[in-house]
Order: sequence, then structure tokens, then C-alpha cells
Amino acid sequence: MASKKKNRKSATEPLVLAVAFDLPKEENDDGETVRIINAHERRHTYKCGHEDSIYFEISVFGSVLGMKQESFQTDECGACTLKSTGLDTSIRYCMCGHPIMPGDGIALYSGFDKPKKQTWKTPYVLVADEKRWIGCLNMNCCPSGGFFGGHFTKDGIRSAFGGNVAAVEALQSGKLVIVNI
Repeated sequence: MASKKKNRKSATEPLVLAVAFDLPKEENDDGETVRIINAHERRHTYKCGHEDSIYFEISVFGSVLGMKQESFQTDECGACTLKSTGLDTSIRYCMCGHPIMPGDGIALYSGFDKPKKQTWKTPYVLVADEKRWIGCLNMNCCPSGGFFGGHFTKDGIRSAFGGNVAAVEALQSGKLVIVNI
């Protein structure tokens, strides 16, 4: 009897996976949000039509981004900047807690129930009814890049390998896997 091959999407046919969360036992409010901080008291009406501070920074889960609005260099207020950049959809990596923003490469981990040490919402995607935890590609977390699974977008995870990771793709295909992370 001939074996059936699984019909899966290739790297050229992007698959967008919806992100879900396991909630911690206790919510940690410290740095658990994406918000505007250090706003200057002087105001300006931006081209988006909103009045906002002439200077502000964006905090993504406690990491301050260098997106300072000075001398009206942008056409958008803080709230519109969060939406247009997709930063308002940012999540935290499952183990280290660093922010993941639209465009960032992600690792997918499976084979365990849930990372134990964090107190934040834990992001995952479902692939074949299995939770795949969303991790980062920092050298301290994923030094080989073998768990690279795609990119985070404001719509979810754009999978590079139909829900698999680079290492699985290499083992299944028997070929070298080269992708731009």
C-alpha cells in the first residue's frame, strides 16, 4: 500500500497562525502593557487630527523604544503610531519575556506543557492540535536558529514551514534549509 504524504503548505505559501495565550495565575502589572510614556506637557495637533504631546516614548512590556516624537517629525499622535506600526499587537516571548513586535523572527517550541518561570501571558499557536510556544531567536534562548518558525505580524504568526520549524524541515526534506530571518 502506498503511503500518503501530508498535504502541507510550503515556505512559498505563507500560513498565518492565530496567536492565543495561557494566562498566568496572577497578573503582573509591572511592564505588562504597550503604552506611551514620558509624554511632554506641550501639546500639538498632528495630521491624524488628534492632539497629543510633542514628545513621547513607547514602552513595550517595559522595554522603551527610541520612537521619540520631537519637533513634529511624525504625522501621527502616540495612539495612531501604536496602531499604524502594529506595536499595539506586540506580545512577549514565552521564556525570556522580551517583547516580540511585528516583523520579528520567532521560534516555535513544543513538547512541554508551558514554560514554568514566567508570570506573564504565554503566547502560543495551535498546529495539529498541539500548542507551539512562541519564543525568541536571541542568542541566549535559541543560539542555533533551529527552532525558527516564521515571523510575527499584527495578524498572527506568518509560518515559514507550515507550522514546523527549520530543524524539522531539514530532517523531513533531507536538504539544507536557508531562510532570511
